[in-house]
Amino acid sequence: MNYLLKIIKKSSIFSLFIVVMLVTTLFAITYAGLVGSYETLSQAVAGENKNTLLIYSRTASTPFTSLIPLDLMNKLSSVEGIKITEPEIIVPSLLGDEAVFLRGVDTIKFPELVKFRVVDGEWIDELDINSVVVGSRLASHLSIAKGDIIFLRPALSNAVVLLQIKGVIETGTPLDDEVIATLETARVIRGLGGNVVTLLRVRYDPSQLDLGNLYAALGIKEEGVPSLLTRLFDERVLIRLGYEVGEADLSAPKEFMDRYLSQYGMTYNGITVLAITIFILTSYIVAVTADTLVKQHENELGILKGIGTAERKLKICLILLTVPVAVLSAVVGIYLGNDILRLFTDPYGFKIMTYTLVAEFASETLIASVTVVAIATIAGLIIAKVRVPT
Repeated sequence: MNYLLKIIKKSSIFSLFIVVMLVTTLFAITYAGLVGSYETLSQAVAGENKNTLLIYSRTASTPFTSLIPLDLMNKLSSVEGIKITEPEIIVPSLLGDEAVFLRGVDTIKFPELVKFRVVDGEWIDELDINSVVVGSRLASHLSIAKGDIIFLRPALSNAVVLLQIKGVIETGTPLDDEVIATLETARVIRGLGGNVVTLLRVRYDPSQLDLGNLYAALGIKEEGVPSLLTRLFDERVLIRLGYEVGEADLSAPKEFMDRYLSQYGMTYNGITVLAITIFILTSYIVAVTADTLVKQHENELGILKGIGTAERKLKICLILLTVPVAVLSAVVGIYLGNDILRLFTDPYGFKIMTYTLVAEFASETLIASVTVVAIATIAGLIIAKVRVPT
């Protein structure tokens, strides 16, 4: 091992470190950025709570612009296993020059469905028709706080509405980029009748909810339902309904997001394939770099082999020398990629629709990436040939 430290040039080890760092940085940016975009929109639509359903219009191009009859709440009340049904009205709006969503909620039921903490001021109640709370990211971005008056302009009208901020909340989700108001406030701003809402957010008990009863109550025919729905109790599910209940449809969040994002040429499967392709390319570059390191020292290693050092022993020593460098470089590259993403995802950075992109590299993916880099390095060294010079 000591003689290898003298033979292998520091510049070669440094080159290995730089190459691995660069390719893993590229992978981290691509993977976390694309998957983060998908997850940001998914959370904005479905939230993060388990055992939650969303009911909204199948005819709307997005769930934010849907309209459904509030009478559906009465139909759901007869279904065993439905614990909470909360109506919401979403109003695409402008707050100054910033595009935002104003979300009208049931001020009593909403806190039971969405976890949040009030970081400044107070939560609104049903009598606060001229007051709102704002998400923490939006408040930070626009430098607004409790007591401020904001001028909100609904996207569907030329009216300007004056509202006072009663509090700032933090959810850790895309809701931190929204303005939250009472249901009646949102209804007036959007100009809706009393029997229409954008969506219904439903909490259910998976041990009690019967799919057949749910289908019957909402007028959904069970035949032809995709097999994906058998995982209803393991993931959040979105129920897509037309204004006529008889035209109901049912889909999981992943299916809905794929249909919506496919309009822009992006689906979850497409994102996954692209990430895997980059990952394979990354592994190949790492393996080639390791092979190149051996070729750069072919003469020195060949002499050692010629005087009796087994090639297997040489390669084991090379692995012990280079793999820790490659692993360290991969970790640095992934964290560097995350830091670069944060430059674009802070409150002043890149947004998906009106939501700040939340791009995080999961610890499981970090471990998998580092493992693959180590394997690729070992593979490159094993494949490399050590020849005795003639």
